[in-house]
Amino acid sequence: MHPKSFEIISVTDDLNDFVKGIASLHKAAGIDQSSRPGILAALAGRYATIGFIDKAKYYYQEALRLGADSARVYSGLSWTEYCRGDMEKAHNYAKMRYELDSTNLRSIYTYGHMIFKFGHFQEAYRQISKIPDLQSKVITFMGPFDLHNIGYILWQAGKEEEAEYYFNEQIRYCTESIRLNRPYGDWGAHYDLVAIYAFQGDKEKAYTHLEEYDKFFFTKITSQIHHIPNLISI
Repeated sequence: MHPKSFEIISVTDDLNDFVKGIASLHKAAGIDQSSRPGILAALAGRYATIGFIDKAKYYYQEALRLGADSARVYSGLSWTEYCRGDMEKAHNYAKMRYELDSTNLRSIYTYGHMIFKFGHFQEAYRQISKIPDLQSKVITFMGPFDLHNIGYILWQAGKEEEAEYYFNEQIRYCTESIRLNRPYGDWGAHYDLVAIYAFQGDKEKAYTHLEEYDKFFFTKITSQIHHIPNLISI
């Protein structure tokens, strides 16, 4: 990657500012032609996150046309359709990624997560069970941001005690991130806490964190609120 484009992207991530981030990625894509496919994929991901779905799909398709890693693009397109609410397309893209490399841990998880969203709980559990020694590896291939999604799958498969481990680990990481003023603590941690507390039926805590999240990303709430399990019903 061109040093100047790397500098632009690094500063963007530190700022955690999506508006400046998008502008900087556009600039980086013009500077560094060799890394352009990957930069366009990153740009698409930011557009998807803030609700500009058509722009996200356009840049993912451009990234793919220019030779970006197809597994990354299919994963991004799955996320984009998920944000739109088109679960069938989200599932299809997740399956395409999985079929490209059925041994990739992230691919196994992503496909299992989409199966879960269709209500096929036991099938989703069988899918994530393909990951050997899941508890010790989950942070490595997923990071600490989606632990609760593993918890949902386990819970619906009748593995409540195992599920609680992932919920508690997610809560611990979220609250620590908020306390330490990490970028994730600004909004992502609140969103994930909304999801956990809604799932657990704790209305007061769910809406407290939803209000905090709303201060940072109203657009993202409107594009993703329907994906938070049980929020509307509590």
